Amino acid sequence: MISYKENGDNPIGNTRETDLSSLLQCVGAVLKYPQFRDAAREIFIQCKQLIGAGHGYVALLSDSDHSTHEVLFFDEQRSLSEKTAPLVLRLKSLAAHIYQTGTVYSDNNFLESEWANLLPKDHLPIENILLIPIRSNEKVAGLLAFANKPGGFTEYDVQLGTYFGEFASIALHNKRSSEQLKESEERYRRLIEIIPDAIIISAEDKIVFANAAAARIFGAGSAEALIGSSSVGFVQHQSRQDVQKGLVDMHSRNEATPPSELQCMTVDGAEVDVEVVATPLVFQGAPAELVVLRDISLRKRMEEDVLQATKLEAVSVLAGGVAHDFNNLLTVVLGNLSIAKMYAAKDTQILHKLKEIENAAQQTKELTRQLLTLSKGAALSKKVVSLEDFLQETASFVVRGTNVNVSFSFADDLPPVDIDAGQFSQVMNNLLINAIQAMPEGGTIRICAETLNIIHNGLLFMLEPGRYIKISVSDEGGGIAPEDLSKIFEPFFTTKEEGTGLGLVTSYNIVRQHGGHLAVESEVGAGTTFNIYLPVSSGAIEQRSSPDCICTGHGKVLLMDDEENVRKMAGEMLKLLGYVVDFVADGEEAVVRYLEEWSKGRKYDLVILDKTVRGGIGGQQAIEKLRDIDPAVKAVISSGYATSDLLTDHKKYGFKECISKPYKIEELSSVLQKVLEQ
Repeated sequence: MISYKENGDNPIGNTRETDLSSLLQCVGAVLKYPQFRDAAREIFIQCKQLIGAGHGYVALLSDSDHSTHEVLFFDEQRSLSEKTAPLVLRLKSLAAHIYQTGTVYSDNNFLESEWANLLPKDHLPIENILLIPIRSNEKVAGLLAFANKPGGFTEYDVQLGTYFGEFASIALHNKRSSEQLKESEERYRRLIEIIPDAIIISAEDKIVFANAAAARIFGAGSAEALIGSSSVGFVQHQSRQDVQKGLVDMHSRNEATPPSELQCMTVDGAEVDVEVVATPLVFQGAPAELVVLRDISLRKRMEEDVLQATKLEAVSVLAGGVAHDFNNLLTVVLGNLSIAKMYAAKDTQILHKLKEIENAAQQTKELTRQLLTLSKGAALSKKVVSLEDFLQETASFVVRGTNVNVSFSFADDLPPVDIDAGQFSQVMNNLLINAIQAMPEGGTIRICAETLNIIHNGLLFMLEPGRYIKISVSDEGGGIAPEDLSKIFEPFFTTKEEGTGLGLVTSYNIVRQHGGHLAVESEVGAGTTFNIYLPVSSGAIEQRSSPDCICTGHGKVLLMDDEENVRKMAGEMLKLLGYVVDFVADGEEAVVRYLEEWSKGRKYDLVILDKTVRGGIGGQQAIEKLRDIDPAVKAVISSGYATSDLLTDHKKYGFKECISKPYKIEELSSVLQKVLEQ
């Protein structure tokens, strides 16, 4: 039982290195020193330094009548001094209370406690205090005492102190009960077994002791299965020589090694990343090493995710800029093509050629869309869809005409998902094409979907708790080599002669934008499986519609775009559709022109604003000023590079509609008609 008062919050301020080093020193002290005084001194020093107490002492209850207790050493000015004279143990004292109750006592307001009045007048002033019992044969036989910590003791200090009290208890028990050595060893082992870090003792390059955590980390059936194994046998081959040299240096210096990271292997050959600290000790009369290892594989994976995100961010800047400029050029190309088709409507031969050019431009538009997605700049246009129908339609279309079959397995009552169908088709296309290319002799692609609940944060996948659909796409190909698997989602990494290295990294980004995760499993000779995790939608399935007709109209339009070619092309489109057009190059000009016409009573029926203007005011800033002039202004946002939700949530910013570059005359006419009818 632990008793404490006003310990406040429990911030763990101690570093991993400090925890490991102190643990090593205390375990080593228990094993190394046969005398309790020596072991207790080391335990006391480590505990006091770790929790940051100002003063403290270690005392033992007298063996005879338990009426006095002996202070073995007392730390008053941060230097240990011997004070061996027995002190009378008064019945009404805090020390007597701890001996009687056997509880840990912590109080950060000691001056206001009932015990403060019982202290001698010449006693050291006490502001806060932590008393930890030292036990022998299940009875309290001594005390670890600490006082005057700046800021007060925390619950974590109490927990740490309890552990150090256990170590001191073990040391005392060893000293007083040599005939009960087996019992003492069992208590020590139990303490070691509850520690989540692996603890190994090795001598002459052989493991002579290992705890359960070591067996778990290295994939052994039991700790006993590790006994007799080479102490460096689990270290990666390329690092073994350095590790052996480090152990030799450690013994020559007779001091613990600093914490370091190391890549090891499990019994099955799987890689595991560990943080390791070692210290020399004497085991059964011979030189040995005490090694503490902590599994940091999860932390390393998360660091790799952060590194991957950093790489993507660097590529994003380049990809986004290229996509923006390229979309402006494509807007001119596709716009002029759609105009040319109208002029050539009666010449079927020219019209056919123009349609071929338009198809090629549309394919280029999809490449730009990939670049935008890679740069996180492609706005999502989500709809709630039936995943079963979507997957079946997409997969059946992709494998058509190949020597590959597709099998589907869907859980009953599969809920819908909220996705951008165009972008998610891109994900499935990339995965399916990879699967087809992995099976040149033919085979079967298996697509499965099931619902799962993530109760706690999925740190490995960085997923929030909730309901998800797991989509698995598996092939029967040759698998992916381990050295390539870790690079699979890196930009521009490819094993194909004609590959771009953008397919999987783009797919990864799309899935992350949908609040999900994309992971891969593969084994050489056993195929590859890509697993997609998507949040379940609570909405109703929506139906899509995309009108593709040219709708003429009339009215006065103000067009703002910083690209002259875009202004000319869009202006010609608008005139062909029946509108009167004025042109400006940036948002500031748009505001001035709108205000001029407004003040003369000649209001614009509609304004088209480009989102991004180099060196000037863009559409988002311009609409705010236009709404100050005319709260009822009808505005459309146009962009070739959306870095936010401006296109998907345009109404939040005051726009009636949006149009993405590049666009054709059919798309422009549809948007204008929709806005003017509002």
